[in-house]
Amino acid sequence: MDLDLDVAQELDGRVEVLDEDEFALHRHALSYPAVLIAHARQATDLAVRLVVDGVEPFGTSAETWLSKAEELEERIRRQPPGGSHH
Repeated sequence: MDLDLDVAQELDGRVEVLDEDEFALHRHALSYPAVLIAHARQATDLAVRLVVDGVEPFGTSAETWLSKAEELEERIRRQPPGGSHH
């Protein structure tokens, strides 16, 4: 279930909660019960603390995956147009 709230860490280290406006809109439009709202807020607050504190998988393990993604992007970029994808 996605309750719209997303936690993001910027490259400069700032951590923020995104999509508060969507959460508010859906909370009213879909009549979220108070207990659901409270749990969504608690989960978001916990996620923020885990990201800020660098608790895995929000710590250094992300660097490994970002590095792999960058390597893949570079390999794709070096492929000739219409070339083999092996």
